[in-house]
Amino acid sequence: MKTKDKPHYLKKAKNWNMVLLVLKALGLLTSIIGLAGVLNPDKSLYTEAVYGSSATQLYEQANSIGTKAYAVIGVIISITILIMLISAHKKLKEGVATAKTPYYLHLFWIVTGIIYSLLFTPKIEIQGFTEFASMISIVSIGLQALVSLPAILSIIYLFKAETEA
Repeated sequence: MKTKDKPHYLKKAKNWNMVLLVLKALGLLTSIIGLAGVLNPDKSLYTEAVYGSSATQLYEQANSIGTKAYAVIGVIISITILIMLISAHKKLKEGVATAKTPYYLHLFWIVTGIIYSLLFTPKIEIQGFTEFASMISIVSIGLQALVSLPAILSIIYLFKAETEA
């Protein structure tokens, strides 16, 4: 490839960085809005009429220190990533390659979230919804993979820009 391709790759990295920045900002907004509910779950929402015998187990999971700590750490990490993405966008806008740290940190947090949910989400048995719960897990992992694409593409284009330098 010719060295004139470097600006092309940086522009693509900038575009994917912007997509990730918008997704991260929206995710952070929803996390902040939902933080009060995570820190103080309403026990009246966890009824046996809705969740059957799993209601108490689900409430205990929602009210656990691990769930609360994970939510707070998630907001802090999201703010950090968002600040790093804004900084990266400024550099990419000037045509300068940026560090890949925010993209790797985003991917790390996505993988951490998937592992956390697989390990600590209680298995609930609601009559008639066992297949539905499995489908939700699969869809959730698929959506996490989809949200990871902008970070992966940013990394790829930054590496391509480096090889053109």
